[in-house]
Amino acid sequence: MNNNSVYELIRLAFFGMEPSFNDDMKLVYDEFYAHGIASLMSDVFNKLPLDDLLKSQWMSHIVRQIYIFMNIVSEQEKLNELMDSESIPFVIIKGTAAAQYYQTPINRSMGDIDILVKPQDFSKACDLFDKSEFKLLSEITPYERHARYEKNGVIYELHYFFASMNDAHAAQALDEILIKGIDKRVVIEVEGKKFPALPDFENGLVLLQHINQHLENGLGLRQIIDWMMYVICYLDDNNWKEFEPVVERIGLKELAITLTKMCQIYLGLPSMVTWCDNADKQLCSTLMDYIMQRSNMINGKIDDTSYLIGLFSKRLSVIAWFKLLQSNGKQHWKLAKYPVFRPFAWLYQIIRYIVKGISRDNALSAIKYEYKQSRMRTKLFERLGVKCKAKGLAFRDGSKFVIRKTDNNNKK
Repeated sequence: MNNNSVYELIRLAFFGMEPSFNDDMKLVYDEFYAHGIASLMSDVFNKLPLDDLLKSQWMSHIVRQIYIFMNIVSEQEKLNELMDSESIPFVIIKGTAAAQYYQTPINRSMGDIDILVKPQDFSKACDLFDKSEFKLLSEITPYERHARYEKNGVIYELHYFFASMNDAHAAQALDEILIKGIDKRVVIEVEGKKFPALPDFENGLVLLQHINQHLENGLGLRQIIDWMMYVICYLDDNNWKEFEPVVERIGLKELAITLTKMCQIYLGLPSMVTWCDNADKQLCSTLMDYIMQRSNMINGKIDDTSYLIGLFSKRLSVIAWFKLLQSNGKQHWKLAKYPVFRPFAWLYQIIRYIVKGISRDNALSAIKYEYKQSRMRTKLFERLGVKCKAKGLAFRDGSKFVIRKTDNNNKK
């Protein structure tokens, strides 16, 4: 399928630009679904040339997403009352905080509810969740940015810091801005429901860092469109003057410029925004190709062999690679429980990957291709000025951020 069909439908949905409809619409739908943006076509659905089966499938998805959206905003309203009852200031990030910039917010598909509180309020908020019958889904550790809870079928991620970066100083700078933003929070109303959110300036930093955070895997067009709609609503040439020094300080200026120009070239973002005019168009093309190629990784849809292929995107040292293989081997090899076999767990894991791989047609060709792609990604990230997660992520340790090295001595 030609990716131009995807871009054309996005331009139709947001800017009314008529598409050519040259591709199999089932393939187009599958791509929209993979990127989490199929519900965006709600307002122009009747313009799509769909057969009855696909029309029913696509419309069912849209209706389901509308239900999820309304359930999310309803649960957020209850959350607001709960947090206010204990005087815990918080903001909603991503999700509906991104949807506010859409012309039709309800068309933006939803997942979980992300909440940001001040670090000093995190324990109090966790206690409140515990006594309010929220179910804790995973152990809270010093390295995680959030605690994950579930209630009424909705997943909540309760953050006490947001920045997930390789540079401790950049993470510190970004998080200080966001935490201070909680004191300047604004009340947003979406679909008749109100919730607290960061001001536009700080909210844009969240959306940009969210893209940076997912660059290595899981990045899709939904995050890109969130950024595009934010730029349309807020980040004009005048506001960029204030925004630019901050994103330069945290190492995300080149990413912001490239993303915005990319949206102009492919997705229809109006050219009235000129602060991205000097972007490298070839870099924009490379980034868009990369985003489209990663759609099979989105939403965790990945089989055993794809997992092996995905490992090539981790730019690890030889020692780090060995530790990763050794760790995975000890998990999968039953004989690794015996001391005499344990040192050879890395070898077992290599054999396991090979066996898994040859069971799929053209697996070795796919691995070879992915290795080449990983080299290209390395160059892409370098040109964007961003760093890979394999080099270690910063986490909040008291009042300061420090780098957590990616080795097997640090367990989550």
